[in-house]
Amino acid sequence: MKKNLKEADYHLWNTLAVDQLSADGKWVSYSLEYPGISDTLFVKNKAKKTTYVIPSGYRGNFTEKQWFACLSSDGALHLINLKNGNKEVMPNVSSYAFLANGSYFAFIKKEKDQTSSLVIRNLEKTTTDTFTGVDQFSVSHKADKLVFNYKDKSKSIVKMLSFEKGYTNTIIAAAQCSGFYNLVWQQKDESIAFLKERSDSNGIKNEILFYSVKNDSLYSFIPEKEKDFPASMGIVNHDIMELTISDDGSKVFFGIKKQSYINLPETTDKVQVWNGNDKFLYPLAQQLEGNEKTAKIAVWFPKKKIYRQISTNELPWIMLTSKQNYAITANPAAYEPQYKMYGDMDYYITNIATGESTPWLRKQSGDVAQMGLSSNEKYICYYRDKNWWVYDIAKSTSSNLTKGMPMEWDNESLDPGNDITSFGNPGWTLDNELIVYDQFDIWIINPESGLKRRITKGREKNISFRLSKISSAEGSLLYNGRNSLTYDLTKQLVLTATGTVDGFKGYFLWSTKTAEKLLAYGSGAFDQLSKASSSETYVCRQMAFDKSPSLIILSAPDFDKQTFLETNVQQKNYYWGTSRMIHYSNSIGQSLNGALFYPANYDPMQKYPMVVYPYEKQSRDLFQYENPSMLNMGGFNVTNFTTRGYFVLLPDIIHVKGDTGISALDCVVAATQKVIDMGIIDKDKIGLTGHSFGGYETNFIITQTDIFAAAVSGAGVSDMVSWYLTMGNFKSKPDMWRSETQQWRMGKSFYDDQQAYYRNSPIVHASNIQTPVLLWSGKLDFQVDWHQNMEFYLALRRLGKKNIMLLYPDEGHAIFGLDNQIDITNKTQDWFDYYLKDKKAIEWINKGVAD
Repeated sequence: MKKNLKEADYHLWNTLAVDQLSADGKWVSYSLEYPGISDTLFVKNKAKKTTYVIPSGYRGNFTEKQWFACLSSDGALHLINLKNGNKEVMPNVSSYAFLANGSYFAFIKKEKDQTSSLVIRNLEKTTTDTFTGVDQFSVSHKADKLVFNYKDKSKSIVKMLSFEKGYTNTIIAAAQCSGFYNLVWQQKDESIAFLKERSDSNGIKNEILFYSVKNDSLYSFIPEKEKDFPASMGIVNHDIMELTISDDGSKVFFGIKKQSYINLPETTDKVQVWNGNDKFLYPLAQQLEGNEKTAKIAVWFPKKKIYRQISTNELPWIMLTSKQNYAITANPAAYEPQYKMYGDMDYYITNIATGESTPWLRKQSGDVAQMGLSSNEKYICYYRDKNWWVYDIAKSTSSNLTKGMPMEWDNESLDPGNDITSFGNPGWTLDNELIVYDQFDIWIINPESGLKRRITKGREKNISFRLSKISSAEGSLLYNGRNSLTYDLTKQLVLTATGTVDGFKGYFLWSTKTAEKLLAYGSGAFDQLSKASSSETYVCRQMAFDKSPSLIILSAPDFDKQTFLETNVQQKNYYWGTSRMIHYSNSIGQSLNGALFYPANYDPMQKYPMVVYPYEKQSRDLFQYENPSMLNMGGFNVTNFTTRGYFVLLPDIIHVKGDTGISALDCVVAATQKVIDMGIIDKDKIGLTGHSFGGYETNFIITQTDIFAAAVSGAGVSDMVSWYLTMGNFKSKPDMWRSETQQWRMGKSFYDDQQAYYRNSPIVHASNIQTPVLLWSGKLDFQVDWHQNMEFYLALRRLGKKNIMLLYPDEGHAIFGLDNQIDITNKTQDWFDYYLKDKKAIEWINKGVAD
């Protein structure tokens, strides 16, 4: 006999997270998390069902030789021999690594005297070697070598251990200094770079050492001895600007800035002067101080003994091309003040070998997602004027690759007013062809021939296909830019798939022979896909709103789904809701989706209350399983409400430029009316709740309609004008950019269209409100100033409207304190129970609204 779910039962639910597969696909690791308890990591055999359990385990790894290791939050290392089942737990371990395909094992262990040691263990012979005074180590990319630093009496030492042919160790560097730090490997493991720190009366100074593994040669870069190195500059630490070696091993890149700014405490001006002509607002301007305080990138050619500074105060923004022979630089302040998320910049290209720099692109978006680099270092792609372009570095020419093609490459028609964002450029093919997305499909464009081909048929199937990173090769470090991924189209690739009408989520396989072929798709959502490295085996989660996540194994050749683990099997004992997609149109005839969740133990002869949760596009959550829980950062939980006898609606919204609130009203009311017309809800018992941007939408909607009997608004904007003129702690920028070009999509400044701001400002229309509203904010909110809720509260109070405001002194934009999460969840549920279920005996509400 099924029963109704109670709050006392919530603790039974856990959350599944897929970790990884062993190389041969025979073992799976995954974690389960219970409310308020650390994750438990499980390692399970696919065939024998042998299971190992590691409480609070994390950072797990398999080896090809059937070993598994992980750390746990109590500071222990867990090592399991999967062949014979032997398990060892070693306390006080901070890090570890497998070496030589799992033949050796290295870890850092804290000793009783609080010093740390590096332990090397031969897993085949069970022999060990220990190096005292070692806090960290760095493993080569092939995991056949390891370097570390330590102190021996008065000397600091860097040592390399090799596991290529047996086990050998070599001292790379030894000196009387403060220490060696930040040991980094070249991509091909042919060289190592690290910092040497020394102190004198002027403070800490860094040098760079470069070790050639192949030639057993050590090179030093000592700033004071370099004639081209400015006397006022110093080398910064790795965590400020990353130390890295070029892929070909010829160059070392590092950060520099004025020595006077290194290790100096921050000072505070007695009087802050906010200049009207500053490029940036005072706080950010002080952080940068004309870019003097920003670390710059420099390059050193160890074998050629050449030093060169690349980025400068004039051009501090930098991204390296794929082979690190060129640098792209820009000045983020060039066109400031700007009022958009990513300001425009002028881009320059520098030949690192010669130092020659030339401009190549003017007034282009600073959004790095709109620019990418080919793996052969020949092209730079960028998105501009609704098209994809490529710049040929050698020819210094730009070409529009998508001109004249009928499809759209960005979502402007679906989302006007926001920062223009292309559907995407995931990377390049191995043959250096550009990969771009439209709304549904993946396109390949050859920059040489201009040949264009669509490799998927998503538009015909109402599926949006995208390339999974599982199939890609990661690009090299690019500093301010984004890593360009490379895809080999001669191999089988994994595609993510999202149904644009039915809401399904999952995966397809793609090859030149079969095009897209189903892997895991339909009947809900599949996510968290992982692949075995040496077998055609995959693991992922499968879920639906009414089906708790299962761990699914898929193996070649047929990829039939094998359920490996079912979670929350206790759900079968309780009544549960279901979900379905609804379709509706806004006032201008645009088709929209909405995720509608039915109450548990639904009775079609009964009419129910409903809660509507607006934001942007949310129908994608149709199949999202949500554990019942009192620990909710925004106080709202779909499952909590459906198991308490509510419908829940998550409507999609298309926002119109300059009328953000009005278009949200249009779409939300249309979706709500669609459900009313279905005859399943009580039209007088509908609630509205939103958080952040959804809080703004909630605030505005209740000023325009009385269709909602109660509302809850968290951390929302209420006054478009005062918020427009707010100094935002978020990114140290005025919130004007968020109004004009981010979610609020006004498209113009307040002074260019004041009526639009007033028209869409909740506080202007507050006198119209008939809906009782519960407001909440965190007093440490850096996203939306909590005074926005205070303004709304004061307006409602002056107007005599029913409202209560909750202000959490130690919380930010979302609620993180567990007690506060329980409080906001309880109060949100109480509010709707009071107004939508007529539970009038709730004391705190009676006291606050005085019905």
